[in-house]
Amino acid sequence: MQTITSRDGTQIAYQRTGSGPPLVFVHGSWTNHTAWGLVLPILAEQFTVFAIDRRGCGQSGPYGDGHVLEREFEDVATAVDLVGEPVHLVGHSIGALCALYGALLTPNVRSLTLYEPPLGGPDPIPEDVVERIAALIADGDPEGAALVFRHEIVGSPRQDREQFRASANYAAVMAGVRALPLGLRACARFRFEPDRVRTLRIPTLLLVGGETTTYYRGTAATVAAALPNVQTVELPGQGHGAHTTAPQLLAAEILRFLTVEGGSPERAFSAAC
Repeated sequence: MQTITSRDGTQIAYQRTGSGPPLVFVHGSWTNHTAWGLVLPILAEQFTVFAIDRRGCGQSGPYGDGHVLEREFEDVATAVDLVGEPVHLVGHSIGALCALYGALLTPNVRSLTLYEPPLGGPDPIPEDVVERIAALIADGDPEGAALVFRHEIVGSPRQDREQFRASANYAAVMAGVRALPLGLRACARFRFEPDRVRTLRIPTLLLVGGETTTYYRGTAATVAAALPNVQTVELPGQGHGAHTTAPQLLAAEILRFLTVEGGSPERAFSAAC
């Protein structure tokens, strides 16, 4: 892992793999860059892939007191600008929201791929649920905290502990779960700004699972209505975690979008490489 220094001095870690046009990935809550572990090898065959650890996650620096999402937007913009040429930017869940708003802070984003971004606010993140998550962590049960988050905020199908431990992203989830309360409260305080987002005219792919929750269908519709240059694609049979349940499908949709937007990767970006 390498690191960069964000605008407020926080160290942001990232992993670089592959060769070709630059592609930057931003993971969702409760995990780290390894959440993309089944997708990145597919795309690294044609792209130079930068996968960051979001602030408070993995090997990046911690959240500060009174953490706000705006610091994470700055982290994404810093990572993008580090590359030194325009990039394709991909985000999942809260990482998609960070990618969307990070793109407003830099001219160096060529395209956006957003997989089910939340929009913040108190409705999907009740404070009593956040308090339960924090209490479970304080009581030495981060696994229980992760299950509460998964079931009651993300809306994923219920799992018992044995099923959860057998899941593909268990290790990454448990590595990031202690940062959940601060991150969730920052998201709850955030308010989506459609008028500001409307100024973002770069090509955008909005991905929605065919079996996702009503909440994420609603947020996708809100984001699609705000963006002037967006296409929405449904991932059949998927929910909020296609990067682990259908990585080849997700990678194929990302590659299709990038190819349609500019021809083959080799041709499309010959001027930039």
